[in-house]
Amino acid sequence: MSADLSKTRRQLNDVKTLVRQGRMLPAVQYVNEALNIIIRASLIKNERSELEELIKNAVDWIADNKAIREKFPLAITYTPGKEEALADTVQQLLEILNEEVSEQANEGLRLLEERRKNLLAQAAELLKHGQLEKAVELHKQIAEEFHGDYAVLAEIGEQCLSHAMYEEAFEYLAQALEANPKAIPLYNRIGIALRKLERYEAAEKYYKKALEMAGTDVGLLFNLGRLYVEWKHWNKAEKVAQMVVKIAPDFSEGNKLLAYVVKQRQLKQ
Repeated sequence: MSADLSKTRRQLNDVKTLVRQGRMLPAVQYVNEALNIIIRASLIKNERSELEELIKNAVDWIADNKAIREKFPLAITYTPGKEEALADTVQQLLEILNEEVSEQANEGLRLLEERRKNLLAQAAELLKHGQLEKAVELHKQIAEEFHGDYAVLAEIGEQCLSHAMYEEAFEYLAQALEANPKAIPLYNRIGIALRKLERYEAAEKYYKKALEMAGTDVGLLFNLGRLYVEWKHWNKAEKVAQMVVKIAPDFSEGNKLLAYVVKQRQLKQ
């Protein structure tokens, strides 16, 4: 109990500073914790008297705060021996303060999301108008500001991929995948970037990993088939194309892929 009392004394002495800083939630929480001790603990006379004096001072500082008076209609007063009545009032005040903090947090998240969208839109506009260097710098700024944000990194990667910036696309998509290793679509997009860079063996590994995770997927298989075509691995290409057609016989691109691969094999014979 002596340790708890020492902690409570320090906290109550900090209330005045917290109130001056406008940090009302921790100030009220400290008073609430002190009330719990004085209500439940067996204190000797001197301990109780000291705690009562500290609580009274803390309550006076809180009650005298203009912001508290504006948002809380009830009087906040302390009379020794009536701790439970004050505890009820403090609980009501804590509910209001917690709700306010929650609203502020939600507003902060909304503003952050709005900024994220605006910055990504600016980067997309720069790319659209061929201002690649400025887009690259802005991408770096966004990635740093939203460090480790899977969705942000993936979007930057997509922007780079759609503008044939394949090295940059691979870099950001790989970072996004590191942040979210279960995001199967990223394996596919990385595979495309690597195929465009003619890094076929690396691309194949990403496609195979995606297929291990996703099972049979026509889109992944089709892109793997395209990889083998560009890699000129005709046996593998034909095998994969046959799988695509078997799974999705009405998929026209799959049928075209198989026909092309068969023709190329015949020409090689």
